[in-house]
Amino acid sequence: MELPQNKIEDFTVLHVKSTSCSTINIRNVTYSIPSKLIGQKLVIHLFDSKIEIFYNHYKICELARIYNKHRSKRKSCINYRHIISSLVQKPQAFKNFIWKDELFPNQDYQKIWQIVKFIEDSKTACKYFVKLLYLASKLPQEKEDYVSDYILRYHQQKGNLPTIENCEQQFGVNNKPKIIPWIKTNQHQLRSYDRLLQATGNF
Repeated sequence: MELPQNKIEDFTVLHVKSTSCSTINIRNVTYSIPSKLIGQKLVIHLFDSKIEIFYNHYKICELARIYNKHRSKRKSCINYRHIISSLVQKPQAFKNFIWKDELFPNQDYQKIWQIVKFIEDSKTACKYFVKLLYLASKLPQEKEDYVSDYILRYHQQKGNLPTIENCEQQFGVNNKPKIIPWIKTNQHQLRSYDRLLQATGNF
């Protein structure tokens, strides 16, 4: 018996729609996805060990698959890098965010959040910490620890927290929009177009 010429599909195809929280629900597990996909219809290739996400036939990202043996309880797999772009627009939502505990890149960020809450009022604390996460998301993942180390060391030495602007300078991150230069243009006289049309008609 001959082997099939094409590889047999070893995944299940699912069709899902992402929520306004930048998540999708698959087999009783909630996964975060890039915020640019909010509200979009997606095609999922569900493998034994991974999940591939497609939008308009293009593979957008790949996630490790999580299994949920307890059907009565929902599991979640949240990556702050997926959520932070939309959360930074409404930082006060961080306080009661349902997956807040999963947004911390490491335990040091949890310590920083406790410090920020103690020093600042609730509104200022949320705004500061969400901006800090947004800054960390602009760096490679392996440099997330550098940011938290810097914050904790700064607090230990000076008793307060560095400003977000200070952190941006420290790590060479500039989140401010670029200034678009003003380009001055001169409108040609309509007579020049008439002369051009007359000259063209001579050929």
